[in-house]
Amino acid sequence: MPLTTARTTWLATALTLLLAGASAAQEITGTYDIDPGPGWGRVRAEGADLVLEAVVDGRARPIARASAAPQGGRWLFRAGAATTRGVVGAVGDLLGGGGGGSGGAAATEVEVSRLGADCLRVVVREGGRVVLRERWSPREGAFAVTAVPPERAAFCPYRTEGPNTVTVPWQVEPADARAEVEVRVVDRTGAEVVRRALGQVDAAGAFTWDGRQRDGRCVDARRSPFRVTFTARRAGEAAESAPVEVVAVPRLDAAWVVSRVDGGAATSANKVVAHDAKVELIAVVRAVVAGARPEEPGRTERVVYVGVEGVSAVTLPQVGRVAVERWDEALWPALAPRWQEVRALGLHRAAYRVTQNLRRATTNGQFTNVVSNGPDEGKWIGRDTMEYEHVDRPAAPTLEHQAAPGTLRYRFDADLADPALALGDRAPGTPGRADPRPTTATEVRSGLLDGFSPDLGGAGTTIHRISRRGASAHPLLSHLEAYRGVPWLYGSLGQQVQEFVGYDCADLVFAAARRAGLTTRNQFTNADIMCKTYTKPVVATVRFEEGRAYDLKTGSPADLSAARPGDVVFFDWDGDGKWDHTTVLWDLPSGAVDLTSRLAWAGHGPLATDGFKLGALGLLAREGTRMIVRRF
Repeated sequence: MPLTTARTTWLATALTLLLAGASAAQEITGTYDIDPGPGWGRVRAEGADLVLEAVVDGRARPIARASAAPQGGRWLFRAGAATTRGVVGAVGDLLGGGGGGSGGAAATEVEVSRLGADCLRVVVREGGRVVLRERWSPREGAFAVTAVPPERAAFCPYRTEGPNTVTVPWQVEPADARAEVEVRVVDRTGAEVVRRALGQVDAAGAFTWDGRQRDGRCVDARRSPFRVTFTARRAGEAAESAPVEVVAVPRLDAAWVVSRVDGGAATSANKVVAHDAKVELIAVVRAVVAGARPEEPGRTERVVYVGVEGVSAVTLPQVGRVAVERWDEALWPALAPRWQEVRALGLHRAAYRVTQNLRRATTNGQFTNVVSNGPDEGKWIGRDTMEYEHVDRPAAPTLEHQAAPGTLRYRFDADLADPALALGDRAPGTPGRADPRPTTATEVRSGLLDGFSPDLGGAGTTIHRISRRGASAHPLLSHLEAYRGVPWLYGSLGQQVQEFVGYDCADLVFAAARRAGLTTRNQFTNADIMCKTYTKPVVATVRFEEGRAYDLKTGSPADLSAARPGDVVFFDWDGDGKWDHTTVLWDLPSGAVDLTSRLAWAGHGPLATDGFKLGALGLLAREGTRMIVRRF
């Protein structure tokens, strides 16, 4: 039989075995003579698949893998030219033909059926024309060594515990053979990293590798995959296994959320962004990819990320600007960030009780730093503990921040995406992970296991925050909406408001005015001082009687026509001459200031779940209420 026919014979075998399923594995596994040819073939089961190997000069080479079941007692396969060329090329290399062979330009149909108890009949057609009829016969007593793919091919050699080794089993055939076995490991370039004699052994064993090279250092994960090959020798014979690939996976050492706005620089800094800005959140991890384990010198670290294209550098806390590279899924299993939103609650959880300070407990669960009512109202009693919940976001390497105005915080944990490959070696995760301990009757917890700031009484700046402004053209109104989703906090501190932890009425308006550039003052204050010191008059003080506004001095109907959206409106409800509440004029549905005009304010009702409120002026203009309109 000419060499071309031999190639076609190999082609038939390879394509035939692509058809076999789990039931076929029981029927056609075994070792077969290929006549003529310099070697022989083997079909072995691997899970539900069949693997075809060719053994030439004692060296096993994989040809094809199959996972399809026979139809009506036969196997039928039709291959296009591209598939045919790929198989013929592999076979031609085995037989010394350098690739090519017949069948490269025409569709090929291979039909395989049983012939007697042990043999196979193979019929190959190209373009409908029969080009080969062949009989395959069992081969007995062939000397061979097989490397068995490990159950877990990924391992992390850069740590001291967990799956930091990989084990590759091997077996020698026939089963009663004793042989000298040697193992060799090469990287993806073919460079040798390990060669080790395992000595004279029985028919089966296993090689456990901790990722060490011959010089004692751990390999570089970027040289994955590594190929493990076994060579077996006995008197007058030698055999080499097909290589098995294993993957050294980097150790995840640290994690950060970074974001970029409208395609700009990626940084870990918290951000206040325009209403129409495109904000992308990117998962960044520091990975140990080479060198020694942590207790030894010489390790190599890289900052890698998953997600969007085109990120070459990021700015990180305590690190500065660093170059980054993408997590290479061609080398390593996919990395899957698990994203969460860290959302502030509007009230303490139901279990909230502070038995040692009943003055705070009288707030019905509202957050407060001060006594909220009675003769001591406003007296400082200490920073309250803000509370948070965690909401899982759909799994994705990159998230886009919500389009609605308001504030959200984000975090992620990272591990390998495939549970079968996951090493349990998660990055520490970014700050803000959920605290599983519940709030008790005597202790209030924030709901954050880390990322909580005692100075702020709430989420610290290490939890990545995006605050989106509203669409209003007026800068004060636009910046006010960035505080949506931030809870009411009576007696808030300036730092708490600036970091979007919580606010009361005066601090909300003053913080938004500062961000809008309407004031250069730094000292946060209360409604009365803000009215009298921080703003200038627009409309004189009025008093509401029977739903109408009258000038407090003259008693005549008040002229409110000078008021505009964005002006600051103060209320005095008890008539003591001190301003009790700060609001901002939002819009004028009737075209003029009246009871239907809408105001924005920090709300503190008993059922409030969000500090930011929009409502009609009539809700606040009670009988006898004094009101004044002023402007920054």
